[in-house]
Amino acid sequence: MIKHLFNGILDHEVNNPVDDHGLLTVNGEQLLKKMGVIAEQGVIIDKSTIRILASAYNEWKIPINKQNLLFKLPVTEWDDPENRVITSRPFIKLGIKIGEGTKIGKDVYLGLGASIGKYCRISDLAEICMGSTLHDRVYVGREAIVCKGSEVQSDSHLLDGAIVAPYNLVKRNIIILPGCVFTQNNKSSPHFLK
Repeated sequence: MIKHLFNGILDHEVNNPVDDHGLLTVNGEQLLKKMGVIAEQGVIIDKSTIRILASAYNEWKIPINKQNLLFKLPVTEWDDPENRVITSRPFIKLGIKIGEGTKIGKDVYLGLGASIGKYCRISDLAEICMGSTLHDRVYVGREAIVCKGSEVQSDSHLLDGAIVAPYNLVKRNIIILPGCVFTQNNKSSPHFLK
């Protein structure tokens, strides 16, 4: 039998995370803080996106299968007094940062370690993947994707369905047209994100 020592987010904790205008309530601020999401003042975020964050956070409750680890993290096992094998992962929070005045739409996926600057606009169904960075005033259109380890500098626009391929750098004031895949300006991939 596998037992986890990790406490996830309960359903009732996700109730009323935002007010009628999409601003975080006290409950929403506490919930994000518990998950390791730093949200500065004036962040507007849809409650469906908060539910996605809570779901991602709760993935750490799933029993560990060593052959199918999502992240290459050390796993510790030991026997408890009842002869059960206890498996644990290091305690990890989402490590997401959201800057002041940023607005995040419905059903947006934010990956571990994503960093979003001030006054960004992220449209419905967009994805900001693990370890990606958006600087200030970046616009991300509907269903646009910023892949793992990419960086989008200030005042750039990813229009609907645009994709920034992994480990790419989108320089300041660039517009990526709808449905285009951006693969220029490759960054070297950091070892921990491989």
